[in-house]
Amino acid sequence: MSCNSEDASPSQCGACGVEKSGWTLVRRFPNSHVTLELTGDGTILLRGVDAMAPYLWRAGFNREVFVDPPAGAHRWRGVGVWYSTFRFTRYELDFVEACCERVSRNEAVGNIPETPWLFRVPGQRRSERFSQLSLSGSGR
Repeated sequence: MSCNSEDASPSQCGACGVEKSGWTLVRRFPNSHVTLELTGDGTILLRGVDAMAPYLWRAGFNREVFVDPPAGAHRWRGVGVWYSTFRFTRYELDFVEACCERVSRNEAVGNIPETPWLFRVPGQRRSERFSQLSLSGSGR
């Protein structure tokens, strides 16, 4: 690999010669259809994470409805692709990865502590609290 002397990171693949800007980093989660991809231009692609939809919509992700399935398409049936070109911080990317990990294990994503602001879904009012407040009025 050829390295940039400034930060000592590879600038191109030693095997095929593809420049760093053309790389796609892929994280596949075992025993599931969940994948997370980060392309060289900063686009994030997520597959199989529809359970994260409220968080993804909130953060500006879009869902691709029509996907050109790869060979062996029977594996990908019903797996939506979410994408965003927004530049996320490392903290936000870690959150997305943690959510993908949970989805891949069929766990809930609603109870992850310290959700980044960008992904926070506005809370719903609890009906019992609302009732209590409305009944405690002065009766005018």
